Amino acid sequence: MMASYSSLEVATIGELRIAINAGTTGFEAQTVKSLLNERGDGLPFAVSGNVDPYEIDTRIVPYMKSRYVHPHILTDNAAVAESKYRFWRASKIVIAGMTTRIEAVFIDAPLALGVGIYGIYDFAGYEPYALTAVLNSRFMSDYLREKFRDKHLAGGYLAINKSTIEKLPMIESVALNTSGLTELSKTIHQAHRNLKERTVHFEILVQSQYSIKKWPRVLRYWWELDFQRFTAALKKPLLLSERDDLLKVYHKYRKELSMFASAIASSEREADDLVYRLFSLSPAEILRIEERS
Repeated sequence: MMASYSSLEVATIGELRIAINAGTTGFEAQTVKSLLNERGDGLPFAVSGNVDPYEIDTRIVPYMKSRYVHPHILTDNAAVAESKYRFWRASKIVIAGMTTRIEAVFIDAPLALGVGIYGIYDFAGYEPYALTAVLNSRFMSDYLREKFRDKHLAGGYLAINKSTIEKLPMIESVALNTSGLTELSKTIHQAHRNLKERTVHFEILVQSQYSIKKWPRVLRYWWELDFQRFTAALKKPLLLSERDDLLKVYHKYRKELSMFASAIASSEREADDLVYRLFSLSPAEILRIEERS
């Protein structure tokens, strides 16, 4: 039996006047592409695929059949509305628009957004870190799948847009702001940044020492692989001495990153449990969510 959430009596994000904007509209897409550069001029730029729960990675950005490395978009160009630039410069909760679950991250710095990616920029008295934790919760993704079945796409993907986000449920601000989710979310955001920093450090180290031009996409979570699978994915012939040296580095970083990942998983589980309580979900509803996650 599916969870129906029929007993859930809370307002929606839209009713609470939490303001959302789309990154780039379809008719603006080509104009935005013409303003992108890899020189670092302007505002950093991201698309839906760069967003994960509690983190964003703009090192590689695919956009309109092109692939950019650390792209930026030129500012104060007459082809882009000033209101759009204000939105891009504002602190915001960035939400991926094409994903298998809701993926949100709070960005307290300027960030331009491409097509199919959204941002909450007026929090209507809510703590943005706490809002982000609710959006990333297992409950919220399950609610989206249950209530918006028409948004289901092939491969388990969900099509999320401004209207969809506005219809998601939210408890009142005082309860959320005093729940402890803000500090927990800050901790999770920082843990993801720490994990990313060490991951990038390892990737650069291995690429430079072993002349690997492009880091394989399958090694995004390389520490989850044993050494044999890791080296196979590198697709780089190694001398025995090189293999021994790499093994030492691999074990050192794998232990460190596995600890980071374990701590993140534990904190995210704590956030999920807190969201269950805040929305007064029944044991049966929680069980169904856990079984479907």
